[in-house]
Amino acid sequence: MIKKLTYILIASCITLSAQSTYEPTYKTDIYNFLERLANKNQINLFADIRPLTRQQIAQKLSQLDTAELTSIVKSRLDFYMIEYAEEIKYILGDTTSYSNFFGSEPIDRFNLYKFYNEKFSLTIDPVIGIGYNFSDKIYHQYGGIQMRGRIADNWGFYFNLSLIHI
Repeated sequence: MIKKLTYILIASCITLSAQSTYEPTYKTDIYNFLERLANKNQINLFADIRPLTRQQIAQKLSQLDTAELTSIVKSRLDFYMIEYAEEIKYILGDTTSYSNFFGSEPIDRFNLYKFYNEKFSLTIDPVIGIGYNFSDKIYHQYGGIQMRGRIADNWGFYFNLSLIHI
């Protein structure tokens, strides 16, 4: 009986807080893109605060007026609109749902698995790459898996596991 009361007391003291899915800061290409647009006064962005959530990035992308953009910036914006399509759909209140394994439908972005509806989203991608350190003359390759998603309005998750083989 005392064990049960102890467990109940411990469980009642634990607090959980919701968190959005943040875009890692090592993905500097999206941050640089947003900063360039902010420097041209096309979006409002306080660039010193990083990381941004994927929803914040999607909001900034959806605010852009494409009439004022050059063709190069428009093509880059099209790429990011595809990359952040689930977040943009969620912001716009899109209630369509889809599930796709090993494909690029309904958006033109390949994912190992993706699922979306208005209450839940999940994206699973493989992580593969190679690298070479010229100063130490070391070649390495890595592989793994990355998962991200959203549950309802307030919960987000991100998981990245990469194993390095030297």
